[in-house]
Amino acid sequence: MPLSKKKTDSAIIGGDVVTNRDLTSQSVVGVLIQNKLTGDVEICSGTLLKNNLVLTAAHCVYDTNGSLSISVIFDNVISPTGNTITAIRAVNRTAIPAWWGAETHLETDTGDIALLQYSGATPQGYSAITALASEEDITNNQQILIAGFGVNKVTTKPIDVNTFPDLIGAIQDGQVSCKDSVRLQGCVEIKMEGAGTLRQATSKIKNSRYSSSEVEVAPQSGNTCHGDSGGPAFIVKNHKLYLWGVANRSANNSLTDCSTNSIYASVPFFREWLNLAAAKLKEEAAAAK
Repeated sequence: MPLSKKKTDSAIIGGDVVTNRDLTSQSVVGVLIQNKLTGDVEICSGTLLKNNLVLTAAHCVYDTNGSLSISVIFDNVISPTGNTITAIRAVNRTAIPAWWGAETHLETDTGDIALLQYSGATPQGYSAITALASEEDITNNQQILIAGFGVNKVTTKPIDVNTFPDLIGAIQDGQVSCKDSVRLQGCVEIKMEGAGTLRQATSKIKNSRYSSSEVEVAPQSGNTCHGDSGGPAFIVKNHKLYLWGVANRSANNSLTDCSTNSIYASVPFFREWLNLAAAKLKEEAAAAK
């Protein structure tokens, strides 16, 4: 659910603006994706790990033809053009699980997680987050903290499906959402605002076993939306953040107005893959020197 100049499929709806006093400001980063062929620019969110690595969503950075230029943004407020960013680092390598895009993993267990390796020093004031080690610590009805750079205001307006221009294209681009997409009933035009500012909100775990590798999250003080893709979900223990989830998608793919529960990839589930991918990226970086 990146946010783009060309509407695509997630910012925190509601919630609070993150300040430098908040722990999330030290580890949550923006991910800027520029398509060199089309000129499209998208914003996703990510979480800082050790050794110049960022954890984000695969659908944000999956590059089939080498057309994407990806950067990590170290700032609480960004713009899609990147021209107001305090600190930006180029991404030189990515790693994505084999599940992503596989025919047997299109509905659930999608493997929508990715590691980015950026060049240059990590800016002052930022530090790597601690990842949760065990899936057993993710339980139903548990309160969690989510964060991201997505939109924070969504408005809808009913439309006449007989006169709305390029209705099918608008539905595909997320500009129109229908309660019944087959009969084209209950359709509304969606307008989104406020992306580019880091926000955080509380949510709760609805279903810790939505699939073997995914968790369903229900909103409380805020909800995930366009631009929050790749953003973190934390458990807070003794005033310390523990990363357990990566924002993936809406639990109801027929609605794009950010009103439904969200699906997060489980970081503990992918722990082995993350360790192997991090080691491989490190080896590739060393070989390139």
